[in-house]
Amino acid sequence: MFIYFFVILWKTRQRSFEVVDRGCCGTGVVEVAVLCNKLSPLCPDVTKYLYWDSLHLTEKGYSIVVDHALEDMMNILV
Repeated sequence: MFIYFFVILWKTRQRSFEVVDRGCCGTGVVEVAVLCNKLSPLCPDVTKYLYWDSLHLTEKGYSIVVDHALEDMMNILV
């Protein structure tokens, strides 16, 4: 799974991520899971961020990982 994550990082400019060094929630540096909550400030546009918080990818980030993984798995199965 890590190979797909690195593919995302390598192609971030092509995938239109503008922010890849911090998360959308809170400061984007230390907040993770419960520290990222309804009281935390959010970025103005989550689609521009690779990370939701300091650990987890955004929906767009995970979508790219899954697309690459499924494509590779289908090539192996077919």
